[in-house]
Amino acid sequence: MVSFIVLGGVWDIPNMMLVDHRKSGTYVLNIRWEILSHDGSAVDAVRKRSAISLLIDWSQL
Repeated sequence: MVSFIVLGGVWDIPNMMLVDHRKSGTYVLNIRWEILSHDGSAVDAVRKRSAISLLIDWSQL
């Protein structure tokens, strides 16, 4: 079984921003899953593309 932990923020996220925060977390998880499902290691999944760089590149934020 594979498990992921996602830190979605350490503040009281306003209701109007919840959907975007959830979408961004899902986006990062999907990228990580792609790396792991193609024989990448957990270290690869973290090092190759940091969550911050993924979100900076993501046009929806």
